[in-house]
Amino acid sequence: MKRTWVPLGFVAVVAGSLALAGPAGARRGRGPAMAQNAVDLGRVFSAHFVDRDKGWALADLVAGEPRINVVKTTDGGNTWQILWTFVREVDLEGIWMTSDSNGVVSAANRYFRTTNGGRTWGRQRTPYEMSKMSFAGGHGFAIGMPPVKHGTEGPTLLRTTNGGGNWAAVVDQPATVADYCFSTEERGWIADGAGLSVTTDGGGTWTQKKPAEGLTAVACHGGRYAWGAGGGKVLQTFDGGAHWFEHDLGTSAQVTHLVFVDGSIGWAYGERDFRKTVDGGLHWTVLNTPPGPPRFFDGESGWALDSNGDIHRTSNGGRSWARQPRSTNARTDSAVEMGADGAEAIPEE
Repeated sequence: MKRTWVPLGFVAVVAGSLALAGPAGARRGRGPAMAQNAVDLGRVFSAHFVDRDKGWALADLVAGEPRINVVKTTDGGNTWQILWTFVREVDLEGIWMTSDSNGVVSAANRYFRTTNGGRTWGRQRTPYEMSKMSFAGGHGFAIGMPPVKHGTEGPTLLRTTNGGGNWAAVVDQPATVADYCFSTEERGWIADGAGLSVTTDGGGTWTQKKPAEGLTAVACHGGRYAWGAGGGKVLQTFDGGAHWFEHDLGTSAQVTHLVFVDGSIGWAYGERDFRKTVDGGLHWTVLNTPPGPPRFFDGESGWALDSNGDIHRTSNGGRSWARQPRSTNARTDSAVEMGADGAEAIPEE
């Protein structure tokens, strides 16, 4: 499976590499694989930071039996700790931690849950191929592609209310959900083939607020602000969808990620284009494109993951990016254990 950039709230996904020095003598087989005097963390392809310093990532190992490490940093990516190693799980997509203890790893037709900070993971089945996973409050959301039965089913929006214990579709078929956002666990927006729709009950019901075609990304902030992007245009509302304004983005490049940290400051990211607005979308300034889809903590501080597995940071709102220095030391958790299939069983709720 080819991995592409997929945010889950904001989860950056790309192939990369990361191998840091660490202690020798770690166990092989049921523990994480070790090279002599080095911890082979593998190629980082997904990362999720909960603040500027603390984050979790997935890194796959290409030599020998397929393995994917779950790793954690508490110093902004300078050093990493291996928490868990999946075996024979080669199509994992992304990782999202909802707290220091609870998290989800998404994959095709299944997902994995942790309740102890990533030290063990339990497998659960789902009929959907999940992407763009994110959490708001106690609810989680993801775009789910169902098995094609009659040729009319498409990407829908999934919701969980128990930390990923189970998921249910909240957009009826035939569905064409391209993107979504939630500012709270109850209030959110979807962009689909018909336009922009809002929910105020966590996805239980949807009301279309703006008919539109060709939308590829949506963003929202608070209860009043929402944006949709597609076809070189940005649609903006600052009153919950009662009135809309259309702005020229200044490029025909497809926007894959739209991010706003308040009602004024936001960024539009595409494969070969990156722009910023400070007036809610009326005007856009071209910036140097970061190495991957960025996540911003505020109007100035953000990070992105490059194709080598390195973290790049900005402290000036995306005008420039600097690779995060990385020390050559990492450690493994000696308590790591794996089942024969790479994950222990957790009963479905």
